Amino acid sequence: YQSISKLKERVVYDYFLACTIHSDRYKVISKLKSQVKKKGNSLYSFLYFQSRILFWARKFYDLNFLFAKRSEFSFNPISQSEIAKKISQSKVIIDIQHPNQSGLTNRTFEALGANKKLITTNENIKHYDFYNPQNICVIDRNNPILDEKFLIEDYQLPSLEIYTKYSLKNWLRAIFDI
Repeated sequence: YQSISKLKERVVYDYFLACTIHSDRYKVISKLKSQVKKKGNSLYSFLYFQSRILFWARKFYDLNFLFAKRSEFSFNPISQSEIAKKISQSKVIIDIQHPNQSGLTNRTFEALGANKKLITTNENIKHYDFYNPQNICVIDRNNPILDEKFLIEDYQLPSLEIYTKYSLKNWLRAIFDI
């Protein structure tokens, strides 16, 4: 449970995005990256493909990859420590869940645990007790629009009760029925 002033001292990026490329993610990411660039914001982006063969297959068969450059992608995964470092240096985490996923993603818990804002395509997040529109912005995956006001507004710390409820320690207690 950190103070907001400490977090502001470390900010290097406006937005953080790290994900494996699947489904329509690259299409959504391309639209978001274009907006970030147009608005003059900064973005740390790590786009992972499991193999070069998958990249070339998508490039050949998927029109959304027609102008994709191989240099945009990594074929080696990013370490958890590097993800944690980049998250700590960012204002907002971007999360584009798989279109068939309705539950919460790891990025949701990383954002909550790191006291970072979250932009997500997951509408279901609005049904959770930690949802706060000042901290979590839900965007339409078909027409994703970054709200400059959301980026600028301060993060509101959740209550200690909420923070504790979703902590790893509490999750382990629930799983192991302690």
